[in-house]
Amino acid sequence: MAIWLIGGTSESRDLAIALAEQDIPFVVTATTESARQLYGQIDRLCDWQDFSEIGDRSDRAVARVIRIGKLSQAELEHFAQAAQISAILDASHPFATEISQLAIAHSHNHQIAYLRFERKDLNSRSTSYPLAYDREPLPPAQEHLEPANSAEGLNTSAPRAFEATQYIDIDKQIKGLAHESDRYLPTPPGERNDSIITIPHLDHLFTPTIANDYLINKNVLLTLGCKSLEKFQTWHDRVNLFARILPQSASIAMAEQAGFTSRQVIAIRPPIGAALEQALWQQWQINTVITKASGRAGGEDIKRSIATKLGLSLIIVARTQLNYPHQTSSIDRAIDFCRKWAIG
Repeated sequence: MAIWLIGGTSESRDLAIALAEQDIPFVVTATTESARQLYGQIDRLCDWQDFSEIGDRSDRAVARVIRIGKLSQAELEHFAQAAQISAILDASHPFATEISQLAIAHSHNHQIAYLRFERKDLNSRSTSYPLAYDREPLPPAQEHLEPANSAEGLNTSAPRAFEATQYIDIDKQIKGLAHESDRYLPTPPGERNDSIITIPHLDHLFTPTIANDYLINKNVLLTLGCKSLEKFQTWHDRVNLFARILPQSASIAMAEQAGFTSRQVIAIRPPIGAALEQALWQQWQINTVITKASGRAGGEDIKRSIATKLGLSLIIVARTQLNYPHQTSSIDRAIDFCRKWAIG
């Protein structure tokens, strides 16, 4: 029997290391191939395909396995049976609600224990935007508006054709800045900053009041992930948009489809230190940053600190609230849970 560790996050890496140290058998799953490197320091971690070919039950009992690829509901049933899953430890990203919902349903249908490992929310130090502003989104632009003052050297009149070979790879150009984070202190606990607001859903961003105050004729940096960029496709005439995405061909292609040029995109892999984060905002003369409530592990505390320091607006999209059966933010409790259910 093995624990199904839903991964793809830094928290899941820490949990996988702890499980390996305790010799608790587990199968960690992640969606993208790039997530595999999270678990590179775990000894004797085998691929799912190799594990599937193991016939000796004693070898399976101490297995440490990784499976890469998205799981559909049908695939989940086969996976759980083949892996002999005895319990589920969900350490997926706070916004990866689809896999969490599948896992919760599976645990209910098959009477399997489920525990959500949730990174702590930093929302206590931001202003929740009043839901009274939840109106119809602004319509697509009917006429061209002058773009916001752009950063030096930015060609705002560049054609929309995306030149994938020209995207900015900051990993190579200013990688050294990422190690200077200790020069910046996070916002003190409990300190309120009215320029940092939280909205319940990304669609609230496009309501008239929020859009007029924080988007139109502004330099706006999106750190929402490539899947959200399509929502901004009709806003390029009213907002000077920039996007930070992962340095992957699929992410760049999605940015292109959403109308972003190579000059509007920065490709970089997290984690991103405070010095590098601030340098990017200042380079593009950013007025508003839009991000997700990703917690400290996702760099939310750094963004809050820099927004306060520079006097910029930070809009945080709240996490989708799921009804998790059980959850914890304690690694010790999570490991105790796994130890209890990892029986064979």
